[in-house]
Amino acid sequence: MPGAFTLVDPAEDPTLVEPVLALVAGGVPPALKEWAESILSELREALTGQPTTGRAIVDRHDRPAGVVTWAALKDVTRGFRAHVSLPHPAFDGATLRGILASLAPAGPKLEQVARVSLAPPQGLPAAGWVAELGPVGFRPRSRVDCTFDLHDVSRLPSAPVDRKPRSLSLADEERISGLMLRAYARSPAERALFEQLSDPVADARLGAQDLLHGEIGTWRPDASFAIDDGPELAAATLVQDHHGLLLSEVMVDPRHRRRGYAAAVIAASVRALSEDGSEGPLRLVVSRENERAFRLYEKLGFKPDPATEGVVWVRAPPDPSGNA
Repeated sequence: MPGAFTLVDPAEDPTLVEPVLALVAGGVPPALKEWAESILSELREALTGQPTTGRAIVDRHDRPAGVVTWAALKDVTRGFRAHVSLPHPAFDGATLRGILASLAPAGPKLEQVARVSLAPPQGLPAAGWVAELGPVGFRPRSRVDCTFDLHDVSRLPSAPVDRKPRSLSLADEERISGLMLRAYARSPAERALFEQLSDPVADARLGAQDLLHGEIGTWRPDASFAIDDGPELAAATLVQDHHGLLLSEVMVDPRHRRRGYAAAVIAASVRALSEDGSEGPLRLVVSRENERAFRLYEKLGFKPDPATEGVVWVRAPPDPSGNA
């Protein structure tokens, strides 16, 4: 494996588990400490479960260097998601490709890995990473956490639209899944970040179900808003209590873009949280490749945290919209 790293089954050497996890925890940026607690719990389970679904990474001197874990997507034909934590200066694209290729036969083969998340965040992908991972089917999605101080709600610009936002409820679940399907239909790389099922309709329904019924924190219907388009939704936000306040979704039907709908539903969510005294800040995660969304969030007052800049590598078809 490039970089002289080796994968070790923790079942063969259980003493590696805690030193590896301590190493990973030490590399987490301050802004992600709370979030990292759940990640560390998942890593420990993968390394100590039966059978183990993770491997310790050791250097040439058999010292703990990191960890790699994997899990099958809900539709196993879609492949596996992998999580690699390697806080080491020698970590690069060639090393990552070598780690993924070394998973078989214990874990998935390289071509079965659908997406790879990295920790600590590795920043924007360098040309060397693209050169190493592009030929084996991966594309980078550079993601960053952005936060909004709820005390700055007065700075939100007014966003006059022809239709006003309304609060969402569980009765809107099917409408939410329909909007999710339409909003991501033209962005296969964005959809690939969360895709679990091969059928897009079923996948959107599963995504809405997970968000509304506790799979991803606790849904806040009081802070989630939509703009109607007859029986469908033209735009919507979803807010969760998930390691703090999380703006988990901002969706706009492609037929209704550039009408100020996204700004309107975001402003409605922020104001609702501010008025009920919620403890902020409000966080969202955005792909830098989605330049339109990134510019909108900055315009509304969301501030990117450079320490959280990271990359998720996904296998996805070319984006017909022309986005990276």
